[in-house]
Formats: sequence, structure tokens, C-alpha cells
Amino acid sequence: MNAVDITLQDITFTQFFKTDNTFLITINFKVNNELKSYENRISLNDPDVIAEKLIKEIKSRFEVKAQGRDFLDNLVVARVKDIEETTERLSGYIRRVADKVKMFKHDKQAEGYLNRVASFDKICMRF
Repeated sequence: MNAVDITLQDITFTQFFKTDNTFLITINFKVNNELKSYENRISLNDPDVIAEKLIKEIKSRFEVKAQGRDFLDNLVVARVKDIEETTERLSGYIRRVADKVKMFKHDKQAEGYLNRVASFDKICMRF
């Protein structure tokens, strides 16, 4: 059995699509000290579910099912460092961004509109 250690580095909200309230995100992480990245387009409906889904998708990219005769030799297990804390921090951060989007949508002033839209690009959090 082989083990793969995954450590999340940062998450960046690279682009905001105001038509359907989605973000294009980039997650940078290390796999056995090798830097990798993952891009996805997410909705901000339920931050807890989104955080768990993102962690599962990252793990599933590196877990491989057995294909040979010996099951244990071909099995790869992906482990995320401090998975509970990482999921909780990711969920809290997505929740804060969702609150910021709600405040933006309920603001009825036209002054500074373009600056507020641009403020959603390149929002980043480090783990």
C-alpha cells in the first residue's frame, strides 16, 4: 500500500460570475512536497458541503484502485494533513466570501460599482 500526503497551501477565488453567483477557484497544494493545483467553478450555496466536496475531489485525483493481483501493492491512499481543521477553515472562508457577495448584491448604490466587482477577483487565503 502506498500513501500520498496532501497539504493544502492556498485557495484563490480567481473570477466572479455575477450572473449565476459562481466563482472560478484555484487550490494550490503539495503532494509529497511537489506543488500541484486544482481549478474548479463552484457555487456558494452551502459552504460546508462545498468544502467537503473540494477535499474529496482533490483526494480522489490521487487515489488509485487496485488493478493487479495483489490488492495491497496497487492501493494508493491519499491523506490530507489535518483534514478536520482544513475542512473547517475552508468552509468558514467560503462562508465569508458568500456573505460578501450577499452584501454586494443588496447594495443599491451605483457609486464604486466597478471597484466592488473587481474586489472579488484574486481573493486568497493561505492554510
